[in-house]
Amino acid sequence: FQQALQLYVEFNDRYEQAGTYHQLGRVAEEQRLWPQAEQYYQQALQLFVEFNDRYSQAGTYHNLGSVAQELRLWPQAEQYYQQALQLYVEFNDRYSQAGTYHQLGIVAQEQRLWPQTREYFLRALETYVEYDDVYNGGIVLNSLARLWRDSKDANLPDAIAKILGVTPQEAEKMLRERLP
Repeated sequence: FQQALQLYVEFNDRYEQAGTYHQLGRVAEEQRLWPQAEQYYQQALQLFVEFNDRYSQAGTYHNLGSVAQELRLWPQAEQYYQQALQLYVEFNDRYSQAGTYHQLGIVAQEQRLWPQTREYFLRALETYVEYDDVYNGGIVLNSLARLWRDSKDANLPDAIAKILGVTPQEAEKMLRERLP
């Protein structure tokens, strides 16, 4: 990616630089090099803004939210995720919205903001069910199980049951099975 970036800089291809900075951010994030990842994502974002590529901005905002989340900077993570969500809504990308809702739920859960956590997780689950995404739906169900345990929300199995089309007892059983 560094070699590609050098060529894009040499040929003044600023748009391709943006995508490459984003990819460098992903590599740095995978290596847990948070300040470096944030720097690359910010450079990508600046260029995506310059080119008015709002959809690519959404993905970069989401990744900036992930970096802030890893650094436990909850308000900053929430702000980035909200910016990503706003853009995904603008583009009617419901599937990407689900992932961002789930991350917003995790940020809220870390702050013990149970009603917000519940709302975000349920919205993510609804979308994954709509898209028949069993894998990501399962991840959200794991998060909901932890929320149910931590918040003592007796009505949560009912809400999950409505989304999954099962009985509240079946939903409660699913949650219990997902707890350690």
